[in-house]
Amino acid sequence: MKILITIVILVCYVTGVNATILRCNNNPGVTGTYQTFYDALLAASPGDTIHLEPSPISYGKVGGYPENLTQQPINKDSLTIIGNGINLSNHPGLQMDTLSSKIGFLSAQGNYWNFYSVDGQAAIFLYGHHNLFENCRFTFTRIYYHSNKLSHCYFPIAVGSNPFLDVS
Repeated sequence: MKILITIVILVCYVTGVNATILRCNNNPGVTGTYQTFYDALLAASPGDTIHLEPSPISYGKVGGYPENLTQQPINKDSLTIIGNGINLSNHPGLQMDTLSSKIGFLSAQGNYWNFYSVDGQAAIFLYGHHNLFENCRFTFTRIYYHSNKLSHCYFPIAVGSNPFLDVS
């Protein structure tokens, strides 16, 4: 029994040690970080967290439609993407920074992705299982497959009239 417990503890320790936080910041004058969301995703490994820092500029698009795809497709599992929040100007004086973390078009495949406080400025197409979107804003969204969760997300276009909202 002691051997089994030791093995479980070692596995948990080793998998936790390999996880890293990747900073994404495209503000002028900031160095030592990824400039685009796409570059951060390419560098990420399962278990990693990408922190999209506040910026007035979008972090760009990831992927594209198959007929005009110019980037390497993203197919990764177990990623966490953390933005700065949405609707930050609603409570003046309470926020350190009122800029959100904007991403453009996203087309990717992966399971167990967690999005927190990300501002989606264009279509989001995520193909996979068990993905979580919490406190996010989306213009158009299609989340494919099953067991995906949207929690406290904001859709500027009413859901009933949004032909692009498809969560299955």
